[in-house]
Amino acid sequence: MFPALNYYALEASEKSFNQTTNFLSQPVHKFSANKITVLWGMWYMKALYLAIAGLIGFGIAKALYPEVI
Repeated sequence: MFPALNYYALEASEKSFNQTTNFLSQPVHKFSANKITVLWGMWYMKALYLAIAGLIGFGIAKALYPEVI
């Protein structure tokens, strides 16, 4: 899930001109984002998503198997 989130967050982030190299090590100027700038793609939001998913999983396990948990 997080690689896809990183991809979409970079697509939505602020773009600028970046200098990269191609496969022949020649400099290439590219207009793209190289840093995530949207709130929903930051690392602390990913930790929050993970915590929410864990709580949902715990709730489902508690509802389905109350004698185990």
